[in-house]
Amino acid sequence: MNCTYSNNLLTVENDAIRRTIRFENGVPVQSTLLNKTSGLTWESDPRFPVFSIRGLDVSGARISALANGVLLETPTCDVRWEFSIPENLPFVESTLFLRGTLKQPQEVSDVADENGVELAGRKSVLTYSYADSFGSQSENLSLRVVELHDQTDYTNTLVQTTDVELYFRERAAYNGQIFMIGDRMTNETCIAAKLSPCHDAQYAQEGSDFRSDGNGSIRLCSPGIDAACVSKDTWTPAYTCVLGLCPTPEREAVFRRWYASGMPEEPLYIISNTWGDRNQDKCICESFMLREIECAAQLGVDVVQIDDGWEHGITQNSALHSGGVWSGGYRAFDPDFWAVDRTKFPGGLEPVLEAAKTNGLRMGLWFSPDAANDYENYRLDVETLCDFFEKDDIAYFKFDGMNVENRRAEQNVAELITGLAKRSNGKIVVNMDITAGRRMGYLLHRGLGDLFVENRYTDWKNYYPHTTLHNLWQLAHYIPASRMLFEVLNLRRNAQLYTSCLAPSAYDIDYAFASVMAARPLIWMEMSSLCEEDIGRLQTIIAAYKTVRDDFGDVEPIGECPTGFSMTGFRIHGKKQNYLILLRENTQQSTLKQEASEPPLVLRKILATNDPDAGMNPPSLSQPRCYLFGILNE
Repeated sequence: MNCTYSNNLLTVENDAIRRTIRFENGVPVQSTLLNKTSGLTWESDPRFPVFSIRGLDVSGARISALANGVLLETPTCDVRWEFSIPENLPFVESTLFLRGTLKQPQEVSDVADENGVELAGRKSVLTYSYADSFGSQSENLSLRVVELHDQTDYTNTLVQTTDVELYFRERAAYNGQIFMIGDRMTNETCIAAKLSPCHDAQYAQEGSDFRSDGNGSIRLCSPGIDAACVSKDTWTPAYTCVLGLCPTPEREAVFRRWYASGMPEEPLYIISNTWGDRNQDKCICESFMLREIECAAQLGVDVVQIDDGWEHGITQNSALHSGGVWSGGYRAFDPDFWAVDRTKFPGGLEPVLEAAKTNGLRMGLWFSPDAANDYENYRLDVETLCDFFEKDDIAYFKFDGMNVENRRAEQNVAELITGLAKRSNGKIVVNMDITAGRRMGYLLHRGLGDLFVENRYTDWKNYYPHTTLHNLWQLAHYIPASRMLFEVLNLRRNAQLYTSCLAPSAYDIDYAFASVMAARPLIWMEMSSLCEEDIGRLQTIIAAYKTVRDDFGDVEPIGECPTGFSMTGFRIHGKKQNYLILLRENTQQSTLKQEASEPPLVLRKILATNDPDAGMNPPSLSQPRCYLFGILNE
């Protein structure tokens, strides 16, 4: 990245994109984005500041250059505006840091544009905050709004997309995290994203995440910063904003490439966790975990993770004890909370760890960071987990029970995970549970861990294989599938509770595994309770998957959106070759619909249900609830 500031002009660029910001009297008044590949430019309206924070007045600020941005100094509050650009990608990331005191905002009179149409421009700039803005004078803009949802214990619509015509005179406001503004005349899209928690979990949410003012100005709003969190002593960051340019047909793939940029390239793994059978902590003990390890080795699982119940302390999730705690105050409740429960594990974890090592497996543990006083004890949590890593080689930790209420808490949790990465040289893996509570969602501090997306149980009749596939398929348009854990349950449990033709017991377990194989497969069950047929099916598909998974790269959802009655799947772009996972749901349709412009799909089969003919063109599946996994010859 090249970053320069000279003559009131800030320039940030790489070989793919250039962003320039012009300042007048300390105020950033115009932003220009240039796509160096196409030569196309997006330019904001110079009458409005590029950013505006309620109570912050940067007029007359003294500006000095930083290595990666600029410093704006005012009598009451200083602003550090930092930029970064991923190598070879057409994206610019920017973050505002504030230190000082925010004043009460002052309103000014409305102004009118050159055609006499009244604008709320200057007034609205001062009565709501935005961390970044850009613009276009095109009269032929489309807008895709992508709103992501977590707290999946209570919701099953994880991606909502809204497509609208962005009328150039329209004043509009939307909620979401990703916004794709397409220019129909040039077939180019500007991607704008706010790296924040999901809408309802954002700090200082002011009612919308995106606004257009009817005069070509487009803003990323609710930057997650206000007078209450800004300090005279420390720099407080707003939510990072991302702007990128690309051809419209490539917008989703390019966004996924950006998401994956700068992140450690972790190997794929299959992880097991027994909580999916709803026995909670009742079964967890040394003898039970030894049986689980034996079964995991038989199946080909890589990591065995012990959920809540291994620790000496008692949580509210315990089925054995009442009066436990949740989220915060663990050490205050019990100084030995994170010691191993010697009643369940008389020899500590050593016998379990030795059995795992003998069978070529890694171990993981459930853990809940201490939320007391906005996670101020994160350094103690780092020491606790690094002890397990350095002494016992336990490297996979599921983070649960979190409630991240404000920016300080967000920063402390980020420091916790960053501290683990530094101490372990990147070898500790965090599975960030986003199923409940106010958590950091999909975009905030991306790359600090894999996402544990959902809890589903046959006991509660809320697990259906097709809805898990649906959620993965929808999220994988925007979030790299390799960063998400999705579950496979024991399909034979609680069959009597279901009456639908889409009941788990109607599926083969290798089909259920194939449906989440593009993500990080989570064996969400007590494996030692599986029937022999399901053990055999899992052995076969896991062995086939592991022969090629190290080549997996970007995952692209294809076909129809899964409903239980669709032809669907994933195209996986590998480092050496490409792969296809085709899934025929409960439908009479037997071929995948393709665009007329796409070349026919030709597969070399790796594995399939009932051995369908891999030479069919286009590929065909023989019956409902079948899968075909193969190498794509293009």
